[in-house]
Amino acid sequence: MTSQVTLAFIWLFCSRVVQAYPGGAPDLACVSMFPSGHMTTAQLSEPPYRISVSKKTYNPGETIKVEIVGLEESFTGLYVQPRQVGCHLNATRIVGVFTASSPDLQTRHCFGVVHSTVTHTSKDKQNRASFYWTAPVTPSGHVVIRATLVKDFQHFWTEVESAPIIDLHNKDMPACVSHEHKDGFNFDHNAGNVSFQAKKSKIQMINSGFQNIASICFFLAFLQMSLVLVRKITVYI
Repeated sequence: MTSQVTLAFIWLFCSRVVQAYPGGAPDLACVSMFPSGHMTTAQLSEPPYRISVSKKTYNPGETIKVEIVGLEESFTGLYVQPRQVGCHLNATRIVGVFTASSPDLQTRHCFGVVHSTVTHTSKDKQNRASFYWTAPVTPSGHVVIRATLVKDFQHFWTEVESAPIIDLHNKDMPACVSHEHKDGFNFDHNAGNVSFQAKKSKIQMINSGFQNIASICFFLAFLQMSLVLVRKITVYI
């Protein structure tokens, strides 16, 4: 009886997880920004999208336009947060808030910060999405706009980032960040950036957990289909 209850609970949970979240990513994605409902791993190729910002510097309280453009592919989903650039990062550190006026976008609350995340409202294809980021009223360090962008159920890219938006009250970059790499700055893994690596490892562990749950869900779905097939064959016999 206990095993049946456990399987029923897992199946109920899976039935919710396996949705592709056409109305936007769930709050569960706040830390990892990983779309667990897609049941696959992120693409490792260069993302066919670009995140641009209207300014590369900011003052406290300033509002800056953010635009996501499909260079080669359209996108059906997005999950965007403003993250602090630095060596000793807190995975729950959100900097500033978003404003989205498009009916295709909505803001979500993460880590107790209102309007700190932007996600989609439908699974319609888009080639461009724009919204606004407003900086905190106090200097808060350099910021990147980080996104997970979804092409379709099987293809998505995580950790797509804009060029850094530089805090004019603190122009010095952390020692773990190297200058003039592509459109901005790149984390230098040879500069003792241990805490950043640790944070990424935690996210990878979370993603691995989601993938294990996905495997269980697929197994249960296969088991259920097999039982249905056996019953039909038994009836015919």
